[in-house]
Order: sequence, then C-alpha cells, then structure tokens
Amino acid sequence: MLVLEIWFNTNDMTTSVSEFRLMDFKAEISRWLHLKRATKHQLQVLVGKLRYVCSCARPGGAFSMSRLSNDLRSCDSRRSSIPVSYDLKLDLQLWPHFPDKYNGASVIGTEFLESSKQLFSFRRC
Repeated sequence: MLVLEIWFNTNDMTTSVSEFRLMDFKAEISRWLHLKRATKHQLQVLVGKLRYVCSCARPGGAFSMSRLSNDLRSCDSRRSSIPVSYDLKLDLQLWPHFPDKYNGASVIGTEFLESSKQLFSFRRC
C-alpha cells in the first residue's frame, strides 16, 4: 500500500520510500553539492527531506543532522543565508547511498508477532 509516497509492506512489515521520492531526494542532494550559500528556508527543506528518507532508511540519521541543526540555529531569519561548508558537502555525499542499501525499515519486529501469539492464545475449557 502506498501512502504519502511511502510503501507499506505488510508481508515483510517494512516501510520504504517510493522511487519518485528517492529521485527527488537525490536531485536535492546533487543541487546542494553545487551550492555556495543557502538560506534558512533551503536548509529547512533539506532537513525535512533527510528526515523523511530517514523514516525508511534509518542509518542515514547518524550523518550530518547535527551539522545541519547547528547551521539552522545560526540563521536569524528565513531569508538569511550561510555558506555551505566543505564538511557539510562531504556529509551530504554519503546520503544518496543510504536509501539504496537501507530502504525498507522494519516497522514491527517479528519478535512482537511471536510474543503476541502467546498472549492471545485461548484455551478451551
């Protein structure tokens, strides 16, 4: 089932980002790798897209979120701009690889399913 461009696979109990969103995400990263300055609004859009992808490709969250959060805090207004640092670009270069390898985050582990069978088994008297 597809909801908000996220595939819910009830057989595997996983979620994954749709191909359309992955292409959009990779295009955004590519655009950022060529920017010299960015506005607060552009940073907010990037953080939103990164968090969206992290909901289905969890290991990606470990990279560059703290750097982006610090950059967001340094912006006063929505239109103020900051330089896009070399370090941030290095972090962003890793992001396109995470959805390819980790897209399909587990929603409900099989341990929960196994334990629920025991909880809801009824004995006949």
